[in-house]
Amino acid sequence: MGSRVEYTYSQQLIDFIFSEIKKRPNLFVNEVLNAKK
Repeated sequence: MGSRVEYTYSQQLIDFIFSEIKKRPNLFVNEVLNAKK
């Protein structure tokens, strides 16, 4: 019950993800939704 999963990402990866989202926000949302299926 008390277990937590933590992920650590590099700042470069976070910056890259945000830059990609800013370029194509709609495409990014669709990719995330499709990946969950």
